Amino acid sequence: MADCTNIVRQLVIYALESNIQHTQQISIVKTIAALVNKSNDGWELIDLHMAQLNTEDPFAYHIATSFTTILQEDELILTKASFANTSALYKQRIFYHCIPKLMHRIETSSSGGIQFNHLCAFSYIITHLPISIISSESRKIIAGIIMSLQFLSDATLVTSLLRVTQQIVVPSAINNEIIPADHFRALIDTLLNLSSGHPASIVRVAALKCLGSFAAGTTSSTPPASGLTQPQLLLQSVSKQVVKQLVIALDDKKRHVRKEAVACRARWFALAG
Repeated sequence: MADCTNIVRQLVIYALESNIQHTQQISIVKTIAALVNKSNDGWELIDLHMAQLNTEDPFAYHIATSFTTILQEDELILTKASFANTSALYKQRIFYHCIPKLMHRIETSSSGGIQFNHLCAFSYIITHLPISIISSESRKIIAGIIMSLQFLSDATLVTSLLRVTQQIVVPSAINNEIIPADHFRALIDTLLNLSSGHPASIVRVAALKCLGSFAAGTTSSTPPASGLTQPQLLLQSVSKQVVKQLVIALDDKKRHVRKEAVACRARWFALAG
C-alpha cells in the first residue's frame, strides 16, 4: 500500500510540475480517491495542488479550477454503484483544511497574479460545497467573497458566488450574526458596482437580487422592543445611497435587468422610509 501511495504522490508531483493537463486530470482522480478513502495522503496531495498556486504561471489557473473536479459528484467511478464509500464528509474537511490557508495567502500575497489564483481556488471551493457545510461560517468567508466579487471577471463564477452570498451571508446578517461593519458596507458597495458595471447581464441581475434580499429580509423582520437591530441600523445608514445609485441600473439596456432594478429599489426605498 505504501508503494502505491508513493507512486500516486510522484504522479501528482509530475503532473503539477510538468504542466501536462491530461496527467493533471489523473492526479485529481487519485486525490479524490485518497480523500474519499479517508487517507491522510489525500491532504498531502491537496497541499501539493495548493502549493502550485504560488506562481504566476498561467497553468496555475487550471490548478485552481481543479477544485471543481475534486468537489463535484463523480458519475463514473467513485459511485455507490461501484461500491465506493462516497461520504461527503471529505468536502467539509476540505473547507476547514483549505479555506484558512487560502485566505491567509490572499491577504498576505504581494503578487496580483498569485492572489488571483488563490481567489479562484477559494471561489471554486465555496461555490461547490453544500450550503449546509458553510451556512454557519459566513463570518469566516465574507472577506474572501468580497475580494472575489471585486477582482474576478468570469460571469459564471461570479454569479455562483452571488448566489452563495444570497443564501448564506444575507440571512446571517439579517439574523443579527456578527459581521464586521466595514465588511458589511464593502459588500453593499460591491453589489452596487456589479449591478451596474459588470458586462454580463446575468451578473447584474444576480447582484440586484442579492442586494434586494438585504432590504426585503430587514423590512420583513420585526424590530425588538429595544429598537432596531445592528444590521437594520447599518442598512438604514446606507439605504439612501443605495436608492440613489440604483438609478443607474434602472437605465440598463437589458429589460430583465431594469425589471429587477425596479423591484430592488422599491425594497430599499421602503427601508429608507
